[in-house]
Amino acid sequence: MFVSSLPAAEDHPKLFDPQRAPVLERSDRETWQQPEQVVKALGLKPGQAVADVGTGSGYFLPWLSRAVGSEGVVYGVDVQPEM
Repeated sequence: MFVSSLPAAEDHPKLFDPQRAPVLERSDRETWQQPEQVVKALGLKPGQAVADVGTGSGYFLPWLSRAVGSEGVVYGVDVQPEM
């Protein structure tokens, strides 16, 4: 696995601070992000492979997994190992 050496989130304004990861799991996120509609728009089919690049806390992974089913593959990758 390739892991680059990135500056800490607090030293790089475009990186999400991993200590704030619980914010990504707030109960209202489904309301404003609408993950079911987002995944539906991707047109995924059972058995396909999909990648969530910049997966963060992995919020979208359950919806992606359901879309591709047990025969599909979901990759969740993030540049920050802490995420």
